[in-house]
Amino acid sequence: HELLVLCEMLGCEPYLAGNLGGGTVRAMAEWMEYLTMSGESPMANLRRKNGRHDPWPVSFWGVGNENWGGGGNMRPQYYADLSRQYACFCRHFTPGKKLYKVACGLNDEWNDILMREAGQSIDGLSVHYYTVPGEWSKKGSATDFSEEEWIRTMQKASNIEDFIIRTKAIMDRHDAKKRVG
Repeated sequence: HELLVLCEMLGCEPYLAGNLGGGTVRAMAEWMEYLTMSGESPMANLRRKNGRHDPWPVSFWGVGNENWGGGGNMRPQYYADLSRQYACFCRHFTPGKKLYKVACGLNDEWNDILMREAGQSIDGLSVHYYTVPGEWSKKGSATDFSEEEWIRTMQKASNIEDFIIRTKAIMDRHDAKKRVG
């Protein structure tokens, strides 16, 4: 409740991500119902019992987060299957408000598999782009680094535009709406 009240106070819209690593489709669907249902339902009634009468019109729902690592250690094929399953059962209950189901993207290979296998079930891709100076498993300190590590980090950061262009091309290639007509 506190996060959503803060978003209202700031005039911004929240982005919430469901837990695919340890959560269930049912848990995410009930969470969406709890937050966005204006009518009568067990979850909407629980929200009212907890002190919030009106629903929150949350539009942006992440289907997991960093699912290749701490979010489940998944392969892109498995994550794509889960994304389709979650997208099928998780509904939006706020009339007049669009629901955006957002999958989690990583690199060209991951994004291509995800978009090919689940692109029809999702509305967006939350891409992650990391600029650690070395290997991911040896990220190093956030505050204690050499000049060479700083330079490598900045060089990787300067490649973000190329990554975005490649990701857009992958998304466009798998977007059925653009292929039709």
